[in-house]
Amino acid sequence: MKKIFLFTLIFTTISCSTDDSTNSRIIFNHHYETGFGFHPRLIFLTQEGSQLDTDDWSYFYDGIEGFTYEPGYIYDLSINKSPINNPLADQGSVKYRLNRIFSKVKVDDDITFQMKLKFDGFNFVENNTGYTILNQIDINCNNLCNELDNRLLNQADVIGIFQHGADGSIELLGFQ
Repeated sequence: MKKIFLFTLIFTTISCSTDDSTNSRIIFNHHYETGFGFHPRLIFLTQEGSQLDTDDWSYFYDGIEGFTYEPGYIYDLSINKSPINNPLADQGSVKYRLNRIFSKVKVDDDITFQMKLKFDGFNFVENNTGYTILNQIDINCNNLCNELDNRLLNQADVIGIFQHGADGSIELLGFQ
């Protein structure tokens, strides 16, 4: 009887102590991209593993517990990744948690970046009370508003060239 109890205790301890979580370094780019998950959305651009410190960026759809992203900064993070057993249909299979922020570096004001404004006929730009991307990022189109309207109306794909604005908005500089 003692052997069975001891075996059960050891087996339970071993099976409960396995931790499939891993730590990883990840870099977040200074701007969002537009794309689709289950719906149109803003997506993070990240580097991880062999992509670190290269020009290659991947889409990152999930959030990281304990981390608040602010556009205009490049973040270098340590995160913990834990598998989610039996995730819901619209849920990712990994839970991300912030371990540490190695660095948060503001990009220069003159740094430009591109974002898809319309892709394969889907328009990410709203113009209800001013131009926005998915009602989340304000666009200052300056003297390019008419050209933006024309391109969104007549082209299947539109890519804008931007700089970060002072108030969290983005400033349209031109088109690709």
